[in-house]
Amino acid sequence: MRASKNILFILLLGSLTFSACDNLIRFSSEKYSCEPRRIPLYEVSIGNLSQGKSAIIQLSSRQITGEIISLSEEKIMISADGMEITTNRLTGTVRIKAGNNYEKIDCVVDNFRM
Repeated sequence: MRASKNILFILLLGSLTFSACDNLIRFSSEKYSCEPRRIPLYEVSIGNLSQGKSAIIQLSSRQITGEIISLSEEKIMISADGMEITTNRLTGTVRIKAGNNYEKIDCVVDNFRM
């Protein structure tokens, strides 16, 4: 009887320990693949999801690096080469403002966590 209680306690403790491992993420990245329209934005890649870190923006003719200005559970705001890019992490919508041009693009989000 005592042995079965110990086994039950160990199984319960083990399941709680492993279920908490979602918070132990060593690496995560997000990639937004877009179909460009007026503004030729093809992809936004973010390797380090931290404020002040860089993001890679692929345009039709060049690749530029931007800085993550703010980061929340819902949005990422990036400043790059005179452009303001806001990604909605929940829907995949990317809003980009370049000079006097403003565009909202629906993108496919690829999240990777390890």
